[in-house]
Amino acid sequence: MSIPGVFPPVERDSKVLVDGGLLNNIPTNVMKEEFNPDIVIAVDIGTPLGDMQAISSLFGILQQSITVMLIDNDRRNLRLADIVIAPELGNLSILDFSKIDQTIEIGYKSAQEKAAILDRLSVDDETWQQYVDRKTAKKQNSSTVADRVEVAGVSPNAQQALLKKVEVAIGEPLDTLQLEKSLTEIIGEGRYESLGYQLVPSSNDPTKQTLKIRVKEKSYAPPSINVGIEVEANEANDLNFTVGGRLTLYDIGKYGSELRTDLKLGFRTLVATEYYRPISKNRFLQIATRGFYSRETFPFFVSSRRLGEFQANIAGAGIDLAFLKTRSEVRVGYEIASLNVRQRSGVVPTPLLKDGTANSLRVKWVYDGQDSATISTKGTRISAEGRYYITTTENRSFPQVALNFSHLKPINGSSSLIINFIGSTSFNRDAGLLQQQTVGGPFRLTGFNRNEFRGNHTVIGSLGYLKQIGEISPLVGGRVFAIGMYEVGGAYRNFFAPKLNNSFAGGILVDTRIGPFSIIGGLGQGGRGQLYVSFGQSF
Repeated sequence: MSIPGVFPPVERDSKVLVDGGLLNNIPTNVMKEEFNPDIVIAVDIGTPLGDMQAISSLFGILQQSITVMLIDNDRRNLRLADIVIAPELGNLSILDFSKIDQTIEIGYKSAQEKAAILDRLSVDDETWQQYVDRKTAKKQNSSTVADRVEVAGVSPNAQQALLKKVEVAIGEPLDTLQLEKSLTEIIGEGRYESLGYQLVPSSNDPTKQTLKIRVKEKSYAPPSINVGIEVEANEANDLNFTVGGRLTLYDIGKYGSELRTDLKLGFRTLVATEYYRPISKNRFLQIATRGFYSRETFPFFVSSRRLGEFQANIAGAGIDLAFLKTRSEVRVGYEIASLNVRQRSGVVPTPLLKDGTANSLRVKWVYDGQDSATISTKGTRISAEGRYYITTTENRSFPQVALNFSHLKPINGSSSLIINFIGSTSFNRDAGLLQQQTVGGPFRLTGFNRNEFRGNHTVIGSLGYLKQIGEISPLVGGRVFAIGMYEVGGAYRNFFAPKLNNSFAGGILVDTRIGPFSIIGGLGQGGRGQLYVSFGQSF
């Protein structure tokens, strides 16, 4: 079912194959001519022609054009069938993959409506049991034991790396569930277009079987490019616009290494590059070096009054030792940065605008058990970081800890409960202006300005509800969600005197092929309101 534009073509026996529906969607003529059966039963699941609304978009015009080309050939071939079953699919189409259970139920009902005709083709119980016994015997005699494993389609270095990731017990019955789980995780890394497998007789000993894993590399990558756009507006009706992207190069200097370069331009400016290089054979241990420059404008608030803005220019470098597992990463490292702070508008207290150097030691742990890198519906994600600032622009040294926790619990097939917690503390020490943690912005007190509140300590607790409300064409994306959330939290100087604010958030999330698209609005206490629009991956 390699539908052009949805799934890539399949290369087999020096041929490039696509879905047979393009030329012969209901091949009853092939059945009659080549197999000469007694009876041909055809199931017509062709999508009927639509109305004017169906051709109101470019995709609709394309889909209807293909349907017109297919429909005449389908009708001709249906006349060659002895029995035709035509399920009433309604608005369902060949692209509604996620509605397979609903489609199957319609198929059963359609076959039941033809019971009077199909019953005449049935056999007696004894004949049926003989057929079942023969089928079972074939299954029992067919071996599912892999005596060796091969990887094809990639370089020798990649073959060795993939063999270490695929868990197959040689000489024992093949655990297909575990194998497919391993292949799915490899696909999730984003490096390959597809992976498949089959058991074939070994070339040097036909009595043994080889598990052959076929890998198809992306024709358009590496390198890979992701893009993102952010637009945000506040109650003053001014817009902040940022466009950015990430370029990822693989195998620079050593197989398994990655060089990631991020670029953002607009309201937020960022140029950053990081090089990951494995230093152990299984890639469990890596070294990561990075350099970065950022420029961003921050609001300065006192008691919810916006007094002015300041601009921070930060240039720095860092090095980490990283320990990697399938869903988690631990980093231990050092970072140094040069800080330059300038007043941009309004009034910002001059003593806060200090230049200088900050350097710190850090430990960071990330666990990602959620089911999607874009819009998750279940699972837990935890990010915890501890820093010790050796020096800052204020000539202070102090520890700092930050924790982000997010958990989604499915309620039914289309809804999830969201529980989030964000917290940080500098313990009993005063952090500098740029070392203070901030809250405000999307799902960090959405009803307030981004980074509106800052302090030595922050805390946000939120409870939300996520519900799938639709889907868009697989050609451009996937599921559409509605989200609502209640948030309470704030940033404050005195650990024992927290200042908390309430906020409500709601909006639409759409999973697209280039990343999530979202329109999120927030309402904070005191009638404060914000609107955030983003498109593509956020880096």
